[in-house]
Amino acid sequence: MQKDKFKVINFIRELLLNIDKNLENFPKKDIEIKNRIRNISYDLLEAVYEANSVEDKNEKDKLIDKCIAKIKVIDFLINLSYDKQIINNKRYLKFFDEIVVVGYEEEVIENPEGKYVQSDIDKVKFKCIPVKKKMDRLIKYNDNMAFVENAINDCDAVILRSWWGVSVCRKLKKIYMIEVVNCMWDSLWNHGMLGKMAAVPYTILQKKTIKNAPYVLYVTNHFLQQRYPTQGRSCGISDVVINDEIQEDILSKRLKKIEKRNSCKIIIGTAAAVNVAYKGQKYVIDALSILKRNNIDNYEYHMAGSGNQERLKKYAEKRNVLELVKFCGAIPKEKMTTWYDSIDIYIQPSLTEGLPRAVVEAMSRALPCLGSDAGGIPELLLPSSIFKRRHKFAKQIANKLQRMTVQEMKELSRYSIKKAKEFAPDILDVERNHFYEEFVQESKQYAAGQTKQDKD
Repeated sequence: MQKDKFKVINFIRELLLNIDKNLENFPKKDIEIKNRIRNISYDLLEAVYEANSVEDKNEKDKLIDKCIAKIKVIDFLINLSYDKQIINNKRYLKFFDEIVVVGYEEEVIENPEGKYVQSDIDKVKFKCIPVKKKMDRLIKYNDNMAFVENAINDCDAVILRSWWGVSVCRKLKKIYMIEVVNCMWDSLWNHGMLGKMAAVPYTILQKKTIKNAPYVLYVTNHFLQQRYPTQGRSCGISDVVINDEIQEDILSKRLKKIEKRNSCKIIIGTAAAVNVAYKGQKYVIDALSILKRNNIDNYEYHMAGSGNQERLKKYAEKRNVLELVKFCGAIPKEKMTTWYDSIDIYIQPSLTEGLPRAVVEAMSRALPCLGSDAGGIPELLLPSSIFKRRHKFAKQIANKLQRMTVQEMKELSRYSIKKAKEFAPDILDVERNHFYEEFVQESKQYAAGQTKQDKD
């Protein structure tokens, strides 16, 4: 009996030590929840010791009930932390004991409003290639690949985002998965003259690499699969997850707000970096200019996103609509819900995309959403909400805004909330986890020497 008592105490101690490890990476802004979990954990351990030492049955039962109550509170707070992504339910750490992240080194001078999150946490290590000039990435390619080879030599499996590094995996006979998160052609072609020069050879490499990869995870259901088909095992699952429960009152509040659209300005919003031209904010600015020339000036355009604002400010000034444009800057993740709720229509005017997270987040707030035909955007929106890129793009946007009725906004709002529910973690995680488990199982076979013939 005494041994059983110590088993219970040791089990609780191990549990609390594991909880304490998770608490190490809590952000400072959430210190209150962290302290509550820690304090209740200590109280729980004290109550368990006390329950083991009390002889009176009634008193023991009371202490056991107290322990159970504290465990339930700890469970609630930890689940709350996962839901709010204070503790991030790491997608990869579910399946791997340790992760080594390999990439190019880039200096970050400041961290505006907590934009960057520290990622070198327990079980996650970074090995950064010491190349800061972008041209050196090409000039020193062989040296860079030697660094990669050394970095992943002791790894059992490798997850990639492009063709870069595949040759090293094959040389070392490492099983690998490619996660296809965007269209390489669209990204490069819309990224200046150097991008256009690199678009053809890099896209050919990407197509060949994905075709021959043993495992491929796409973030779209159709678009990327059609552009970059594979002969390997594949799965199409969004990397966008809506962790917050979508409450019914979100829709009712949005519908009431739409009813008032005639009595105030209509705010259009885009959440994307403002210093990246292919995010397409200039086309919405052009649309505002077209509307203003037609004596329609009840629209405002709010942009949330980091980056230098000067290019778009000058462009808005040139188009004579600077007073209709507001730059909101980089907004912390926990404040984005408030920002979405402050606007009336969300628009994603991108020239290139994978499956944009911001659109799904906007839909989860029952926002009427519009977007270009780039990447996976048409998989999210209704055909009537899609604009064709470069084909009088700004005029299409202006016409849509001018003709949009209250009834149409309500219909789009209802559609948005319905579509957003497809991105709940309990729906997406099952299929994704099954795919990762299959990949992990084969990586173990590789590590054990039970390898399968690699595709060539």
